[in-house]
Amino acid sequence: MALVSGLHRACGSIRQHLERTLLDEAGLHWSAFATLWCLWLDGELETRHLADKTGVAKSTLSGILNMLEKRKLVRRRVHELERRLVLVELTAAGAERVRTLVPKCGSEEARIMSGLTSDQLRATTVGIRVILATIRQLDAQV
Repeated sequence: MALVSGLHRACGSIRQHLERTLLDEAGLHWSAFATLWCLWLDGELETRHLADKTGVAKSTLSGILNMLEKRKLVRRRVHELERRLVLVELTAAGAERVRTLVPKCGSEEARIMSGLTSDQLRATTVGIRVILATIRQLDAQV
């Protein structure tokens, strides 16, 4: 449990640090940034896939999308063939917001990780990927 607890605390601390140092001035919280980031990487997504990728509940995502839509950073539309599905895409303003934040986040991430040697960073990255792959395998069995 020490590893799981440590990962949880580290993730929360990183998230809070990025919100304080970068995202607050952009008027975003972490989940809103993660939503924009996923759309920037993947393009248009159904809400259920977007919720899964950002790690938030669909009901939480709805509130995030309301806020982002009011700010004209995303656009929602109903799927043409399956009217129950909603698709989300970035607007030009949303894409620009992500483009300006990504380099800043990268620089801050480098500062946060600067205490790790290159071998420690590589081993940590590999370890986290293995943990995530194992969880996906376990979840697939359920």
